[in-house]
Amino acid sequence: MTAGSPNRIAAIIVAVAALVIAGGLVFFGDLENPAQRTRERLEQLENVIVLYAREHGGPPESLEALGLPPEQIQDHLGEPIRYSVSGSTVLLTSYGSDKKPGGFLFKRDYKRTFDLPQPQ
Repeated sequence: MTAGSPNRIAAIIVAVAALVIAGGLVFFGDLENPAQRTRERLEQLENVIVLYAREHGGPPESLEALGLPPEQIQDHLGEPIRYSVSGSTVLLTSYGSDKKPGGFLFKRDYKRTFDLPQPQ
């Protein structure tokens, strides 16, 4: 294999790509998609809030009122998930890596909106 051969160039490209991927995993600190954890956490919170509303006749005053461990009401970055209720509609929001409303790609917000069951 000569210094400029296609096989050597391909090997260098593969090695560089592997380093970039490994660096990204170290930088982001997890093999699992962190944003997916936030989406799953929002879904889990929806289920808990709906159960709470059924048992107590209305939504909790705050996410802390659910009595969950603190990490269960935080996003994948350890930031608190925002919670608001308007009428019977609940909005859960994670502001993403920039911790501000709006953004896209890695800075995008994750939201989950749902309606509470009507009291019976």
